[in-house]
Amino acid sequence: MEQLFWCAAWPDIPMARKRLSRIAGIRQVTIQEGGYKLTVQTDTLQNATQAAIQLRELGWRLVPG
Repeated sequence: MEQLFWCAAWPDIPMARKRLSRIAGIRQVTIQEGGYKLTVQTDTLQNATQAAIQLRELGWRLVPG
């Protein structure tokens, strides 16, 4: 499952990577466009939900679609 997130404020990339590293089913994390967009690939819907919760706490928002 692939999700795209964006951050309107200055993103804390090291903290986002740290939180996502705690989720076992994360396959890949890609930072794009100057650090304001982040793509997360996960194994399951449960892992995708956990990633969304962790990133939301840091100010990241899921791009609909």
